[in-house]
Amino acid sequence: MTRTLRLLCMAALAATLAACATPGPYAAASRPGGAGYSELRIENDRYRVSYRGAPGQEAASNFVLYRAAELAVNNGYDWFIVDQRNIEANRASGPRVSVGVGGGSYGRHTSVGIGTSVGIPIGGGGRSADASLEARFGRGPKPADANAYDARQILQSLRPPGR
Repeated sequence: MTRTLRLLCMAALAATLAACATPGPYAAASRPGGAGYSELRIENDRYRVSYRGAPGQEAASNFVLYRAAELAVNNGYDWFIVDQRNIEANRASGPRVSVGVGGGSYGRHTSVGIGTSVGIPIGGGGRSADASLEARFGRGPKPADANAYDARQILQSLRPPGR
């Protein structure tokens, strides 16, 4: 194999492995600001829940509701009320083209090169969405409020694939 062909094969293998290592859509963010869910406890019974990089606005909305329900049940609460909600669509992340120019010399030889590349997102290039909400948790019967949710019912009805 030529050196160039070997490099291309190694790059393709690395891209394939990176795509396989990407977590499924519903997962904790692996770093601050990264894709996935995160939460911030504001008060004993109040959280801000966020999800970045969901595959669409509906999924983003469902993922933050599901995470709020998980937090409610894990902390001994029965229901939660959404006080604030925000959903934001991100621009499509499709193929990108780049051009590079370089040069070099060795002894009496000088060369100049121009290269182009096209980057194609492996995991799909569609729109993604971010969502956040602020929720208050409570115990006992669910309040008669349009923004109140039964935590256990949300865990059953909005269960993400693979959970």
